[in-house]
Order: sequence, then C-alpha cells, then structure tokens
Amino acid sequence: MQFQKKIYLLSAVSMAISALFVIFLALPFFKKIQNNSVEITRQKEKLLSFQQETEAMENFKPRYEKVKKDLAKVDNLLVDSDLPLDFFIFLEKNSSEFSLDMEISSSESGELVLGWRTSSFQITIDGEYSKFLGFLEKIQNSPYLIQIQTLGVSKFLNSQSKAGSEDIKANLSLRVFTN
Repeated sequence: MQFQKKIYLLSAVSMAISALFVIFLALPFFKKIQNNSVEITRQKEKLLSFQQETEAMENFKPRYEKVKKDLAKVDNLLVDSDLPLDFFIFLEKNSSEFSLDMEISSSESGELVLGWRTSSFQITIDGEYSKFLGFLEKIQNSPYLIQIQTLGVSKFLNSQSKAGSEDIKANLSLRVFTN
C-alpha cells in the first residue's frame, strides 16, 4: 500500500507541477502570442490603409495637374482679405472712368458664407444715373466674386448740376468673397 501511496503522491505532485507550469509559463507565453498576433493584425491594417492612401494620392496627381489651373483662376476671383488694395483700385478706376464720386468703407470682415470667408463694404456714389448703371455693369462683370446685398438710389439735387441731368446718390452694400 505504501508503494501505491507513493505513486498517488508522485502523480499528484507531478500534476501540480504541470498545472503550475501551465499557469505560470505556458499561459503567459500563449497570452504574449495572442497579443503579438493582435498587434501584427493592427500593423497589417495600418499598412493596408497606408498603401490605399498612397494609391489614392498617385491616382490624384494627374487630376491635380488638370485642376491646378482652375484653382489659380478661382484664387484670382477672391479678394485678399488682409489687404484688399487691388479691389479698391478696381473700384476707384471704374468710378473715375464713369466720372462718379465714390466713398468706400468697410463694414464686416470674416463672415462665412457657404464655407467661404467674405468681407462687406459700403459704397456711396454721386453722379449721373446712366454712368452709375455703367459702373454697376462693370462691377457685375468684374474679375472678383461680388454679391450686391443692398442698393439704394435717390435723386440728388446739386447746384452745379446741368439742366436735365439725372444726378443720383447711390448706396451700395457689397459682399466680396476673400481668401
């Protein structure tokens, strides 16, 4: 019987050692393998995503060359928000071309309209009605993206006016799209 007890005891000890081996050595090893496998899967997904982005960029390059010219044209349609000097020169040139007296003041800047920044200007014009209409046409056909928000025109009596002339005073509120 004693021999049988030794066998049972030896079996129990070897099972305990095997269980401890599995718990302390094999399980952490398998856990590490599982974590490394998950990390490899993540890295493969990142690599695949990067490859797709690279491929998309390569596909976009030919289209960008086609669109580049159009982007430059759009940029020319926008007024420089920091220094709208070119826009002011354009307005002054056209008002003097039509012999109109003009005053410009800035009212709002930085408002977003359809995702585009804008600036607003108030313009007061004195002059002949027919010349004012020519000025308005020039503004509408200008190289800038302009929206006339309000327009007020009233007859202007001037002591220096010629008989039969149609002198007016006009107030314009313009919204200009900026970059």
